[in-house]
Amino acid sequence: MEEKHDGRVVVLTNMKGGIGKTTDNDLLAVVASQMFGKKVLLIDYDQQGNTTANISRTFDVPVFERSFAKAVMVKDFESGITQVSQNLYIMPTSITSKELNDWLKDTYKDEYSQHLAFVDPLNKLRQQFDLILFDCPPSTDHVVDAVLTAADYVIPLQELKAFAMESTSKFINEVLMPIVTSYAEESRVQILGIIPVLWSRRRDLQMNHYNDLYTKYGEENIFATPIKSSDRLELFGETGIQLNDYVDRRMWSVFADIFCEMNERIAYYESTGDMEGFSYTPQYSDAVQNKVLPKGKEIEINGITTK
Repeated sequence: MEEKHDGRVVVLTNMKGGIGKTTDNDLLAVVASQMFGKKVLLIDYDQQGNTTANISRTFDVPVFERSFAKAVMVKDFESGITQVSQNLYIMPTSITSKELNDWLKDTYKDEYSQHLAFVDPLNKLRQQFDLILFDCPPSTDHVVDAVLTAADYVIPLQELKAFAMESTSKFINEVLMPIVTSYAEESRVQILGIIPVLWSRRRDLQMNHYNDLYTKYGEENIFATPIKSSDRLELFGETGIQLNDYVDRRMWSVFADIFCEMNERIAYYESTGDMEGFSYTPQYSDAVQNKVLPKGKEIEINGITTK
């Protein structure tokens, strides 16, 4: 009998784009599946298809026969899943994704039904996976609304630049809160915490924005490990994710802490109903000081594990 899981659906979000969200999402999925042995499903709805291309390069899968859009349209989510490693699965994007938004609007005639279109299918997938991660475009449409309504948690990625600082507030107030208030009984979505990204401690203005983020949202609502600007992360996005040298290991140690903190935040929220009083001590990486901690040094530099 296949093991039953009790997975959570998590969406990394950003309303701006161009901040490395897709690579962050992909590396989180690979780290969770390879380092921690979690059964992970990565779903690519972004029409640019960067997650699909990145996973294709990482695991040497030249062509995906299945896709998220096709699976949604035949109302059989499982039919869109492809396994790429022992614990990692993907529902790729396809050219059909361009049609999916119109299909959802035409198939579900009222806004209520459109928002709830993915609730039951994702409930079934939760029983098969420990973690389901969506890659959505940095904009909203009927599909993104349905994803957010059916999700458990949202993690906004906050770039520390003046023109980007309000993006998280805009997302919360204009996108997420209408879902939470209008579908309070049907939707369980909550903000799990905010991750600062593209951060450099050596830039005084960014440090000011970093401190402003803590002041505005509270320390307990900010992930302890920021994602700094990194040439290696950019390389992962272009050539596929690797684990071949010490720089790769430093990146993996950062995302190992993000994964562990994410799990601790989920457990804390589901036991207390709030994030007040939550704290996390990094175990793998001191990303602020750019140091790998003892547990991070235990990560074996052994490449990507395939099937």
